[in-house]
Amino acid sequence: MDYFRKHLVKSRCFHFREKEYGIRRTELLFLLTPSAVGLMLCLLLRIIIVAMEDGAPQILKEHAELKDYLAELNRTFEKLEVRFRTGNGIVDTLLNMKYYEALREVPDLKLEADGLLFPPGLKIQSYDVGIILGNALDNAIEACKRLKAEEPGADAFIRLSSLQKGNLLILKIENSFDGRLVKKGQDEFPETVKEDRESHGIGLSNIKSTARKYQGTMDFKVNGRVFILSVMMKNERREEDGVWNPVGFE
Repeated sequence: MDYFRKHLVKSRCFHFREKEYGIRRTELLFLLTPSAVGLMLCLLLRIIIVAMEDGAPQILKEHAELKDYLAELNRTFEKLEVRFRTGNGIVDTLLNMKYYEALREVPDLKLEADGLLFPPGLKIQSYDVGIILGNALDNAIEACKRLKAEEPGADAFIRLSSLQKGNLLILKIENSFDGRLVKKGQDEFPETVKEDRESHGIGLSNIKSTARKYQGTMDFKVNGRVFILSVMMKNERREEDGVWNPVGFE
């Protein structure tokens, strides 16, 4: 672990992504079950690897031991019995981590992701998909928590799905909520009642900016007491992303 921390955790790219998504490592270690902690560590490893766009090839070339260690960790993850499998390693780990985290506060939460599948040739960077789904899940889980606090007998659910149309990838996230959506004046996004308003503010705006990287859009609507978030992106690799792909981490 010391070797891992020395060469990866302090990387500039990781700190950037950590701030962008708001990963709270210390907090999660105390909240999650032992199995979920393992999933969280796998997620951090995967995000770190795919985020090091510039330095990773040289780092892995210079440190063969590190490369072998990460490859072994990835193989171990593939053997784990996980609840969600979408065809994308980062998304699988993220979903499992978030699900077990949410169960501590919403024990009867229903998280459905059977319709969320990714093709082997996905050109959108995995960490960008993770940023979108991670922020969307945070907001959806928070909405379900508020709903259950106000109405303990209410049905709390989150549904994730994806659809491919030509070179377009569409992600849809639906969740139950209390039916109250507050927008002030010309504000683009609804107001949050979360205590950590700054972190929440990153959410929808971060999803939108990530979608724009792939000439995409983000939209949301309300159907009764269901909040529906849709994100559409072109499934095309951007020139600035390069062509390097860590083996086993796509």
